[in-house]
Amino acid sequence: MQATPPMPRPASPATPEPVGSGRTLRGGAWARWARQVVPLVLGAAVLFQVSCDALTDNGNDDVAGLIGSQFIPITLTGASVSEGLIAGQTTLRAESFLTNLRAKLGHDPTRVDLVRIGVERPEASTGAGIASWAEAFSDKVEIQILPEGSGIPILVGEGTRPATGVAAWAPRVLIPRGGFDNYPAVAEGRFTVRISGTTAKSATDTFSFPVRVELEFIAF
Repeated sequence: MQATPPMPRPASPATPEPVGSGRTLRGGAWARWARQVVPLVLGAAVLFQVSCDALTDNGNDDVAGLIGSQFIPITLTGASVSEGLIAGQTTLRAESFLTNLRAKLGHDPTRVDLVRIGVERPEASTGAGIASWAEAFSDKVEIQILPEGSGIPILVGEGTRPATGVAAWAPRVLIPRGGFDNYPAVAEGRFTVRISGTTAKSATDTFSFPVRVELEFIAF
């Protein structure tokens, strides 16, 4: 009997515990950049690093690497809405990308693979005008990464937002292992993270909805 695959874990809380369990990655997909949104520059990301681990990709040989998360804050407002789509993005600075992992590795990562995505509303957020994920997004939500200099966005995850409330949730990962190998800017922390989806909100609505995207990488 085939083993039942593990269910996606919710995004980490404000002070997450280290992560260190094997996961199976899913297939990849591409998407075009649907809207242009003025990027926010992430000055000091909240970083957490864990321990040495091994992941198995569909029964292939284990690969050892260090697993850690990058948390990306994004705030959605009326200015994030255009023609039925709500989208926000944040650009990382290379010097703030997985700093703890780099210290443990003893060098900058030469390769990173995305193993989990989490989306949450920060506990201490001061947003107003939206009380649930359903008010912000009509249905499915996409997570994209735009590597610096590529001009080509990568659809790395998608999922249906919770029906009620603002509980943390985990979109499924779409990009396979090795999906960033042709984009060295990702391993260097030079990329933009974007969250988007359809919405019933309009550009004239007054609201502020802070979200935080967690990208959990295995770094080599």
